[in-house]
Amino acid sequence: MDVGPPEDYGTEWAYPLLPFPHKVRMYDLPTLHSCKLHAILCRGWGNRVKGRDYYDILFYSANNIPVNTKHLMERLALSGIEVSGEEGIKELLKKRYASVDYLDAVSDVAPFALDKRKLQNWSPELFTSTIDRIRFI
Repeated sequence: MDVGPPEDYGTEWAYPLLPFPHKVRMYDLPTLHSCKLHAILCRGWGNRVKGRDYYDILFYSANNIPVNTKHLMERLALSGIEVSGEEGIKELLKKRYASVDYLDAVSDVAPFALDKRKLQNWSPELFTSTIDRIRFI
């Protein structure tokens, strides 16, 4: 739970029925996409990667989920990263995707993947290809 999010986030209401009917307010998908890109760029784990972050990026890309640009820019600024708009974000992602140990990322997420074949082609080229699919809103 983010108790102090930067401005410009979108939310929506969900109504889960289990374990009992209730109402919950949550980030919308474009805001979640921006949060995931921020995690990839700023997660402070040194050389370790969280494979789930990369698995999720493929989900957002495959489902053409746009990025809440203002929210991402504010998150990056709070992390001390100033970028010049969408092209600056794309350049940061290219550098990050080129430096990831994809074997480590796959081994991190593999225990949770129902279909291991989805992890076979993880590479800098695969993730770099998602950059051109990003729709900034």
